[in-house]
Amino acid sequence: MLNSHFKFAYNQIDDDVQIKILHHDDSMIMTEFMIKKGAILPEHVHQSDHSAYLLQGKIRVITGDIISEFVKGDSWCMKKNTCHHTEALENSIVLEVFSHDGDIEGFGIRQSSVQEER
Repeated sequence: MLNSHFKFAYNQIDDDVQIKILHHDDSMIMTEFMIKKGAILPEHVHQSDHSAYLLQGKIRVITGDIISEFVKGDSWCMKKNTCHHTEALENSIVLEVFSHDGDIEGFGIRQSSVQEER
């Protein structure tokens, strides 16, 4: 078994959204999104499929004409190249797992802004 303990890296997307990288290797990345009530993750797409699980709160995900609301304990999958945006209806924490090519796709994370904690 591979050691899944990654040096936790944080990235502040804006004042209301923070991403914590929980695991990162050559095939996948696991993240924890902390989203404050009222925050909106702008419309974006990912170049790979990903799965999500809502650990806390309530969110709305909008893909085209489809509006889905999720509460603590709900999970969902998003197919690659699906344009979507997310609204936090409560303070929320989302666990997401991406297969990837080395980046958290769709968010333009800058390596210079990543802070590590041991």
